[in-house]
Order: sequence, then C-alpha cells, then structure tokens
Amino acid sequence: MELKCLRCGCEKAVKNGFIFGLQRYKCKKCGYQYTKTKPHGRSDAEKRTAVMLYASGLSMSMIAKMIDVSVQTVSRWVRTFYTKKLEEIPKMEPMQKTTLKKIMEYFQTLNKDVLDHEVFVLSTKLPSGSDIRIIVDNPNHCGKKRTKR
Repeated sequence: MELKCLRCGCEKAVKNGFIFGLQRYKCKKCGYQYTKTKPHGRSDAEKRTAVMLYASGLSMSMIAKMIDVSVQTVSRWVRTFYTKKLEEIPKMEPMQKTTLKKIMEYFQTLNKDVLDHEVFVLSTKLPSGSDIRIIVDNPNHCGKKRTKR
C-alpha cells in the first residue's frame, strides 16, 4: 500500500530521507515532500457520544471522566455541535438514575405485546473502559398505527 500525496493525490512517491526519526516521502509527480503522521484527536463517534450524554442530562465533568478528556474539551465539542446542528437536536428528558432491579420490575409489569416491540440498543466502549448502552425506541415504529388516506 503506497501513500497518497497530500497535495496532488498521486500514489507514486519515493522515500526521501528521515526527519525527527520519521520517514519522509517525495511525490514523483509534483515534488511535494511529506511525512506519514498518526491522526490526532478523538473520533467523531466519541464526540457524538459525549454530546448525546450531555443532551441526556449528564454533567460535563462526569462525561469528561468517562471519556478521559478534560471538561473544556467536552465543552468545546458540545458548543461546536450546538452551533452547527442546533435545529437538528431533539428535545429530550434529562437522564435519571435507577437500579437494575427497578428496570426488571418495570419490564415485568408490561404486557407481552409491548415486550415484542422492537428497540435499538446503542452500545459503545469509551477509552476509560466504561461501557455505555442506551435503549432507543424503533424510529420506524410509532405507538399508533397510521392509516393511509
């Protein structure tokens, strides 16, 4: 697998020495010299998870601890998201703490028709080692059946 030139996108490059212990490359087409570097920053999935947790009512300091970043970083991600995507943010109830026992009791009170209802489970693993699982109602299934007019 050859590297693509950062300037012209050509895949014909030759090794061209070292700089700070890293291999340099030179594009045969345009002569641009570049170094293969590792990507910086966090993935978009981690950023979206942090914003989603904040929108659900979790504090920025708790999110920062879970993702292993600073509170300022979480604040910046949230601010960036809200300025770009404000009209797309759904209104949500704040997150509430509960126990697994209460969740089990709740599901035992439901009738069998409701238990067959499809849901999505969003699951992600954070760098801190924490697992996040969120149950989301199936967006294609509404509580009431629609009739065609």
